[in-house]
Amino acid sequence: MARSRVGWSVVTLVLVAGTGWLLWQAGTAIWDATSLAVRGEVVSARVVDVDLHTRLGMADDYLVVPGGDVAVPISTHSEDIPVGAVVDVVVDPDDPGRADLAGDGWPWLATLMPLFLAVVCGVTALLTLGFALGVPMPFEESGPERDAEET
Repeated sequence: MARSRVGWSVVTLVLVAGTGWLLWQAGTAIWDATSLAVRGEVVSARVVDVDLHTRLGMADDYLVVPGGDVAVPISTHSEDIPVGAVVDVVVDPDDPGRADLAGDGWPWLATLMPLFLAVVCGVTALLTLGFALGVPMPFEESGPERDAEET
């Protein structure tokens, strides 16, 4: 039984670490999106390279040049944009290497998916914590003879 508790404790620690990492990812994504939305400036940019992904759910990667000579990579789920097209992008004036398409709006998937997974991971960590603390598992028998064997 003690060996089982150690195993559940290790699983709990891994899940708690995973929950913390997912919350950090969500916080970073929310901070980046908010700072770009607040400080960003909308400028026109020319598309110089396109990497279209055909797999469901994959964002297409574009290389755009907003105003100057610096090429900025962006990812979007928007419709196919051809090379040479002029698009509006939001550029961070403090860091011209950060940009996003102006019409994309809030990055819901990048911000909410880690939060959802953190909740799932946290609830699972609480369940495994219960097992690590000795809460009997549903398939284990409990009774006087079982308690006598453990002592």
